[in-house]
Amino acid sequence: MTAMGDLSTYSLEDFFPFLPEVYFRLFVRLNEGWWPAHLVALLLGAAALWLAWRGFGRLVGAALAICWTFVGYAFFLELYANLNWAGTYFGWAFIAQSALLLIIGALGGLDRELGRAPDRTQNRPLDPAGWVGVGLVVFALAIFPLLEPLTGVQDWKGAELFGIAPDPTVIATLGFVLMARRPRWLLLIVPVLWCAISGATAWVMEAPVGLVTPACALIALGAAVRKTFASDEHGL
Repeated sequence: MTAMGDLSTYSLEDFFPFLPEVYFRLFVRLNEGWWPAHLVALLLGAAALWLAWRGFGRLVGAALAICWTFVGYAFFLELYANLNWAGTYFGWAFIAQSALLLIIGALGGLDRELGRAPDRTQNRPLDPAGWVGVGLVVFALAIFPLLEPLTGVQDWKGAELFGIAPDPTVIATLGFVLMARRPRWLLLIVPVLWCAISGATAWVMEAPVGLVTPACALIALGAAVRKTFASDEHGL
């Protein structure tokens, strides 16, 4: 009873014990410390989108695993953990997600529905959920990094890029999962949980643009549910 009573005295702000400017400064430090890895990450993201389109799910899983491992180490374990004790757990969760991406990708869980041609030239057209996935990937790669600088929330030096920062990496991953033949729900657990945490952080920081991340998660979940039921109806 005492523990519950103590817990009831906490507010959401108590779980994010740092000022907004300190949090946003992390991304500036991340970008300054790892430049020009950003160029490699963006090329890797673009290559992964092409590979997903062509049906090479195993390579997509490997590319995403590299990005998730990097974010888990460079952002969470090296930087965020110094502000918030939970950062260490977030970091290891991202690294665990990279292992899942490697395993499920290697088993063909990220492959698209393919035609009979061995050279993969007869991929079937993407279904509506798959197109949602393409949109999420493009958004994460090309549009998300512009949102905070253009709205004045963050300086351009702190722009959040795919493969470097968590939010665009997570959003793109949601998109790649939707592009697969069937959505692998195990791959959605950590991304969706992080989207909820990111949304809570944005709420505390009074940065409405940060609510884009949980909105993307809701869109992805809706598309995944629809795709799952459609696959079951067609016996895929």
